[in-house]
Amino acid sequence: MRKIITVLIIIFVVSILIVAVNIFGPMVSAPEGDYLYIKTGTTYPELKKQLLEEEVVSGTFFFEKIARQTELKDAVKAGKYEIENNSSIISLVRQLNNGKQAPVKFVITKLRTRADL
Repeated sequence: MRKIITVLIIIFVVSILIVAVNIFGPMVSAPEGDYLYIKTGTTYPELKKQLLEEEVVSGTFFFEKIARQTELKDAVKAGKYEIENNSSIISLVRQLNNGKQAPVKFVITKLRTRADL
């Protein structure tokens, strides 16, 4: 009886460690160019498909579970997101949920003609 309880505890601890590594470990890879572009009007299923196509995440099981807890499905914010290589799934979901986008360089130049002088 004691051996069975010990084996069950070991199995439980190992399964918790596997889940923790998948959620908090380095499971996200940066897309090509280090930026993830989400278009206006993108739905949650389209976002999951885009993450798989660009190989940002290898599977969507843990991404989907965390997204459901943080209510990411309600509003996918469009923008340019800088995704760090080897970051965790929870940091990716938080970044997408909070709308923390990379700054966009925007330059306005004024053209002067000879008549303006």
